[in-house]
Amino acid sequence: MSNDSRITKGFIEKGIVFPLITAVAVTAVVFSLTPFAKHYVPFYKDELCLASFCEEKTVEAQKISPSQAAVSKASLGITEGNTEIGTLNADGQTLNLIYNADYYNTSKGASLVSERLPGETGAAYIYGYKTQMQFLYNIEQGDTFTLSLCYGDYEFKVINADAVTGENNVLSRNPNVEHGIVIYTNCDEGAGISSKYYVVTAEMTSGAAVEE
Repeated sequence: MSNDSRITKGFIEKGIVFPLITAVAVTAVVFSLTPFAKHYVPFYKDELCLASFCEEKTVEAQKISPSQAAVSKASLGITEGNTEIGTLNADGQTLNLIYNADYYNTSKGASLVSERLPGETGAAYIYGYKTQMQFLYNIEQGDTFTLSLCYGDYEFKVINADAVTGENNVLSRNPNVEHGIVIYTNCDEGAGISSKYYVVTAEMTSGAAVEE
């Protein structure tokens, strides 16, 4: 093999192939860790942010008649992350409920992690850190809890409580009820990233339906 051929081969291996393999490997690692990182790193609208800039907002309470059967989602104005929309009240504990909270604001309460609001058709998902969600382990099938939201008061009845591996399995859980809530938290015994969650699934028993 000539010197020119060796130089060309070395350039291709070191200048193109190795960097390309490294880039692919790093990208794979980043994508695999992103679902975990969003619970442990300050994110706001899917971007890293400093805690001081991820400010919590509050939506003004709507005047909903107790006899009102439905409320328009568009009228609620709940569109921005880190917006406090009410409280979760269960087993004698009260937590602020924050719409799509980042790491910093989830530490202040619990995060409504999807765009679906409590009262909408299907399931809304609430995540909280295990340090604040210990009360979940005391909740059993048949128990009730309430949400005091900016657009009304809601009661839910627990239909299932168990441990699940993988957050994707939590978020794909279908309560098989018209209006449901899935509340979950890490259930590992140590510190750090966990793939195990304790999940409480409940059905709405009172409150206005939220419609598009």
